[in-house]
Amino acid sequence: MLISVIIPTCNRNDLLAKCLDCLFPDVQKIDNDLYEIIVSDDGKEKQAKNLILEKYSWVKWVEGPKRGPAANRNNAAKYAKGAWLVFLDDDILPDKNLLNEYEKAIDDYPEVLAFEGAILPDDWTLLKKDMAECPVNTNGGCFWSANICINKNLFKKINGFDEQFVIAAQEDQDIYIRIKELSSVFFIKTSIVVHPIRFGNILNKLKTFSKRLDTYVIYLIKNNEVEKVGFLKFTLKKYSEFFYILAKNVKK
Repeated sequence: MLISVIIPTCNRNDLLAKCLDCLFPDVQKIDNDLYEIIVSDDGKEKQAKNLILEKYSWVKWVEGPKRGPAANRNNAAKYAKGAWLVFLDDDILPDKNLLNEYEKAIDDYPEVLAFEGAILPDDWTLLKKDMAECPVNTNGGCFWSANICINKNLFKKINGFDEQFVIAAQEDQDIYIRIKELSSVFFIKTSIVVHPIRFGNILNKLKTFSKRLDTYVIYLIKNNEVEKVGFLKFTLKKYSEFFYILAKNVKK
């Protein structure tokens, strides 16, 4: 069984290199050693291309469509030869048993067509600080695309990630909803990646607020969430933390 590892990237060679170092064939402890890695590069300068040519010749580089992370993941998936697609972010550090644990789960649960793995922060204490950001998945039910595994036939059947979502977040939850209509999703706690803590910038949040709100509205309308509880309630819930941070910084 061939597993295709999909990694979208955009001008983050330093982080991408650390991720790929953890995916070296002599590092990953996968039983049958049958996996490929495809990096789709959305950077205008194609920085990842030279990095891969110089240091990671076993990785396939493809040029990204430059229409956001959803389109970038779909682009890489077009080149996949494996029956299963493992989606990772370019800034995570995969555990040496990551692929082997997914492979075992695929064998153990043949009726399941999608899995999610654990995402842990690189510093739990740092995560408690103001403006700290990190996707964390310790018990499942998140389906963050920093660490998920999907059967390729299922991925094709649902037309992959919805490319209307041009920024990260809602495209994960949207594909999760569509997958659950066709398959159960199992959480594999032993398939682990470590994600770095980042600190949000209030100016950047303000600059991207309109785009993030537009994306959220697309998600609500597409999944009929507005009619359930009302748009205002959903919007306030979604951005309550943002408004709190904004008010806190303005006060200072």
